[in-house]
Amino acid sequence: MMPKMTEFIPHAPTPKQSAFLLLPHLEAFYGGEPGGGKSDALLMGALQWVDEPSYAAILFRRTYADLALPGALMDRSREWLTDTRARWNEQRKTWTFPSGATLTFGYLENENDKYRYQGAEFQYIGFDEISQFLEKQYTFLFSRLRRLANSPVPLRMRSASNPPTTSDGQWVKSRFVLQRTPDRPFIPAGLNDNPYLDKAEYLGSLSHLDAITRQSLFDWFASVEGLVFSDFNDDNLTDEEPDPDKPIEIAIDDGYWPDPRATLFIQNKGTHILVFHELRQFKTLEETTVDDIVRLCEANKWPKPDIAAVSHEAPGLRERLRKAGIAARNWLSTKVTGGENSTRVAAIKATRGLIRDGNGARVIKVNRRCTNLIWEITQGYRYPEGKKSAPDDRPEDGNDHLCEALESWVWMRARGRDLGLAWGDE
Repeated sequence: MMPKMTEFIPHAPTPKQSAFLLLPHLEAFYGGEPGGGKSDALLMGALQWVDEPSYAAILFRRTYADLALPGALMDRSREWLTDTRARWNEQRKTWTFPSGATLTFGYLENENDKYRYQGAEFQYIGFDEISQFLEKQYTFLFSRLRRLANSPVPLRMRSASNPPTTSDGQWVKSRFVLQRTPDRPFIPAGLNDNPYLDKAEYLGSLSHLDAITRQSLFDWFASVEGLVFSDFNDDNLTDEEPDPDKPIEIAIDDGYWPDPRATLFIQNKGTHILVFHELRQFKTLEETTVDDIVRLCEANKWPKPDIAAVSHEAPGLRERLRKAGIAARNWLSTKVTGGENSTRVAAIKATRGLIRDGNGARVIKVNRRCTNLIWEITQGYRYPEGKKSAPDDRPEDGNDHLCEALESWVWMRARGRDLGLAWGDE
């Protein structure tokens, strides 16, 4: 299959760019590494329908200075469209095509800049280096996607970026990488996918960056410092479902308002551990939590959990689980010398060894719908400032509830490579 092309696209797209241009979805994301042809992909997408009279497209960078850089979107459009039948309006920063279609360039330096486009209508909106924008700016522009009735032009929101390097851009990782869905596809592309780029020369330029900065440009999981489980990456994510013929277990970290009660549903697959569902509840009665767990299993035809690792602070919850036929254990009952804190640190180390073991295997797999657990592991659960490489220290409190539930299960059930250690005594 070939994507729709027009006379204003000067060269054939790469295979990854073709895949991006063929997507029928309202929203899609491209790139992920430097050199993958992100700007070309966005510009090609904007030019696909300029032969339709009612078509209007806009391409954004965060600042005007970014937009006007040599080789950036606006400069590249001049390379492509000068000496064609398109006409440039410098004041409006807009190309107008023989059909009457337009391609405009814009920027959103401040949050309120989005309101400049409040009355506009576009069928294509593209964001280059989307991780430099605020999520509110991005989502607001969906309100500008409109078309005439019976128009053949599709509505498209398209974006591209390297991995985010600031906390403001972490929403991009959450939206398109960690929580990607079939209706919000991500087309990954990097240096090896772009035959038009001099790879050796570009890598030589990148070699002048320090190692941390260079890695952050290529690794979606390298840009948050101080993470407790810093080895967690896309290889730990899965769409796998539990086996209905295998037993399931749960782990609960009991929370008191404003903390949540965090529950994980887990199945030992033999070759790996699958965390396939989560419950994150606030101000919920213990009996309601137990009823919710049982009803959820019945509704999804999962086996009722046969055992649970439960916070030592919740003896009442353990008793209610037992009355429901779920054997519950206090996960701190088997302590490391030194008390509760030492046990917590040991549980973190054991969990880290299953997220990525000594041979590089990913023993713990997390279903992508467990969005709160994934957020904690990849963004929220970290060591205190100044102790970013201190694995023997306790992590910061907060942003850790589902992680604590996972650690409790690992400590009680899966500390060894064979994943078959017995439960400790109550």
